[in-house]
Amino acid sequence: NVEICALLLLDETTDTLSVLASIGIDDTFASTIRIKKGEEISGLAAKYAEVKIINDLERKEQAYNLKYDRCYKNTLVSLPLSVKNNVLGVLNVSNRKAGAPFSSTDAEILKVIALESAIALQNYKLLQVQHKIYLDTIIALASALDARDPYTYWHSKNVTKYAVRIAQEMQ
Repeated sequence: NVEICALLLLDETTDTLSVLASIGIDDTFASTIRIKKGEEISGLAAKYAEVKIINDLERKEQAYNLKYDRCYKNTLVSLPLSVKNNVLGVLNVSNRKAGAPFSSTDAEILKVIALESAIALQNYKLLQVQHKIYLDTIIALASALDARDPYTYWHSKNVTKYAVRIAQEMQ
């Protein structure tokens, strides 16, 4: 029941939010969005891990010094995506189709969605870490096997190279 929705992920190395997915925002513009933690409305929601409800966005534009968050219209709810006090990103929802402002009830419903999204993101990140550990373990085992015998030293790397080329050719 909203016109604009965006999921922004926090890059912990740069403390910057960028758009992972959005609806109602031009894709070209969305790809340029980089909001520092603590700046604009989204950055404040991430920095302080608190929900921001702005029902008169046009009047507040100057107060928040909006550069990227100006893509939202009329009303905005910015919710931190956090798990165990670890902010992973921000969910922004803007411009209700009915035209009414967002209420605290709307914010409570959106908090549940934000929590579920944060848990899913956390699980995805943990799965990526687990996958990397598995690959690193396989590489270490292959290197250990190759190091045992100078005759087969490059065997695992060559098998990998040929397997990748065959897979690429087969698409």
